[in-house]
Amino acid sequence: MNVDENEKKILILGASGFVGHWIVEALGLNYNFLLTYNKNRKIIDYSTEFLWFNFKISNDIEKFLNKTNPDIIINLIKSGLPKKKSEKNSLFKNRLENFINFNKKLMKVVEKKNVFYIFLSTDFVFDGFSGPYLESSPTSPVTNIGKAYNDIESIYHPLIEKENAAIVRSSLLLGNTEPYFSNKNLFDLLISESKEIKKTNLFGKFYRTPSHVLNLAFLINRILEENNKSGIFHVPGEYLSYEELIVKLVGKAQLKEYSFQIPEKEFFPNNEIRLGLNSDETVKNLKFKTLSLEEGFKLSKERIY
Repeated sequence: MNVDENEKKILILGASGFVGHWIVEALGLNYNFLLTYNKNRKIIDYSTEFLWFNFKISNDIEKFLNKTNPDIIINLIKSGLPKKKSEKNSLFKNRLENFINFNKKLMKVVEKKNVFYIFLSTDFVFDGFSGPYLESSPTSPVTNIGKAYNDIESIYHPLIEKENAAIVRSSLLLGNTEPYFSNKNLFDLLISESKEIKKTNLFGKFYRTPSHVLNLAFLINRILEENNKSGIFHVPGEYLSYEELIVKLVGKAQLKEYSFQIPEKEFFPNNEIRLGLNSDETVKNLKFKTLSLEEGFKLSKERIY
């Protein structure tokens, strides 16, 4: 599109969380934003227009996009994880099916309108046996949520082939949520994988690549700066177990103060879970340098708990 950068309009679906906040902060004044919310409209005080949008009941997606008429769409909407035992089966699967169907509908409209599209995915599309994984690593999900995100990624592959979309995978995204979520803190984010959990020592063998949320924001900025670079990109981070991460952030002496909640074994069949993301395409094609957690917290002037 031959449009001046300052005139491009970005529609961010699911923008009212702390991830949406940092993306808007990182992209700054280069774009005009339209931000959507479902429940949390008041947590971010922007002069930018907020629009209510719920993928579960917003059937007329084309009408919504015709009204907003964006040049770029960033989809931050999440499927969520099961919150109750009953949701582990039929209700949760139904929620995932609705999420997949929404993305199928959205893909058709995005393709028709020829707008550039960015989808935020997860390291759960891998099996957790041999992480961290590269962009070129074959996906092999073993969890329901991983299978759903893998299916959704496949939906958008035709757009990538047409050089009109990017899939950005992240692992654990960290950052100070205050004042955006007054009832949450860093540790709530770390343990929010599932509320139906067992408190075990398994967290010492659960590895991921935690990264400051600014890395995601800067990566998206680089994708847009490179004339809407298409492809699959990873947000890399330091390869740590949950236990090592807490020691890094708060020190070993305080570790006993925090009980870690890890997804039940039915989520992952293996006792030692090695997820996480590494990068070849992101670093090579976008010349992207990842901030360490310490650099991210310092740059955003946040405190490490």
